[in-house]
Amino acid sequence: KILAVDDNPTNIKVIGSMLREAGYQVGFAGNGRKAIEILREVNDFDLILMDINMPELDGFETLRILKSSEGCRHIPVIMLTAYINIENVIKGFDLGAADYITKPFNSRELLRRVHTHIQLKHKTDQLQAYAREQEALNLTKDKFISIISHDLRNPIGAMQIINKMLRVSIAKGDNEQTQELLTFLESTIEGGYKLLDNLLQWARAQTGKININPMELQLACVVDEVIQGITPQTFGKNISFTNKVNDDCSVFADADILKTILRNLLSNAVKYCQPESGKITINALQCDSHIEVTVEDNGIGMNEDVASRLFRIDGNITSHPGTGGEEGTGMGLLICKEFIGLLGGTISAHSTLGQGSRFTFTLPVTEELMSFADSKQLA
Repeated sequence: KILAVDDNPTNIKVIGSMLREAGYQVGFAGNGRKAIEILREVNDFDLILMDINMPELDGFETLRILKSSEGCRHIPVIMLTAYINIENVIKGFDLGAADYITKPFNSRELLRRVHTHIQLKHKTDQLQAYAREQEALNLTKDKFISIISHDLRNPIGAMQIINKMLRVSIAKGDNEQTQELLTFLESTIEGGYKLLDNLLQWARAQTGKININPMELQLACVVDEVIQGITPQTFGKNISFTNKVNDDCSVFADADILKTILRNLLSNAVKYCQPESGKITINALQCDSHIEVTVEDNGIGMNEDVASRLFRIDGNITSHPGTGGEEGTGMGLLICKEFIGLLGGTISAHSTLGQGSRFTFTLPVTEELMSFADSKQLA
């Protein structure tokens, strides 16, 4: 797509005929000001052919304006002139011109130069797109490292707390409490190991190498298991869990991935719950052909700006400390979004500052729906 800028109707006609016969789309401007107006509205041209000697706004001044514009500076410009002197050549290149063509036009020369500069532009665009992709991949890698450190902090912190309590319990000779704490410790270690394994799966998901083993799961049982594993994180806080999921509620998902989703959402709820009267409720409702799962807390909540950036890896979210001073990066929710997407579902957050938060995600109830949802997401 080429914009030809010339105040001479004959030149415009000749240029248009040559380029159209060669298969190009051609736009026209009779002067520099008109060219600027066109390019401010439509800047997807691949090349500009522009005469130097034009009234009101000559080619050099038009070129200067275009190259100072963020939206137009990437478009190569070939200057058209009936004569060339070294001063004009240097001036044009200094202003950002890509090439010169002299009048009268040699059709073969013009088409060859046009073809060359369009190819160069396309290659440049590809390189810039590749650079942006690499930048995004580097950002993902940095965020993933943050996610690992964030999500492993919970089980490691819980193990430290249990270890201290075990020392006190053993010193007191309280065998019953010691056995109970050892059970918690074993569960926490197992949960931490599974978490690390699932995080590595998430890393593989970024390269399309993750293995998903979906099956029919009783959601209430999965929720109970995750609640039991996360209980050590509630030490020092008076938090109650309420599992309202019906026993006959089934979903079609990968068990480990679903546990990771719930573990992250419940950990997040524990972190921001009121320490003396925290309440976390897990519920599930049938919606059309999907199950809608909610994790709701009565914690400190968040404002709309924070809520809108929760699931964006480029959001640069800095998580506020929890009600017990817990630190975090807000990265755990990115795992939830990634994994829920792999299962064919969606996730959203609703929160009111000072009142609490509700996270809602959907899961398919059959393998066919999971495959259909996943194909729509990939599309």
